[in-house]
Amino acid sequence: MDLTEIVNENLIHLDMKATTKEEAIWELTESLYKEGKVSDRALFVKDVYRREKEGKTGLGNHIAIPLNNMVQTTPSARL
Repeated sequence: MDLTEIVNENLIHLDMKATTKEEAIWELTESLYKEGKVSDRALFVKDVYRREKEGKTGLGNHIAIPLNNMVQTTPSARL
């Protein structure tokens, strides 16, 4: 499998405008929504916060582990 078949350039953010965690979650959620990967933004954000309670996804240095168990997304959005 070629990586370009499963990675969507529009979902890679190297220069985000967000300055807070909440803004970052909403900014990334909006991108997923625009790409058709999330159908309900509010429910998705609620699930993100639920997942954050289970364990932090941020690694530091502005890097985070993608949430991979979100039922509102398609498999390609989980990368």
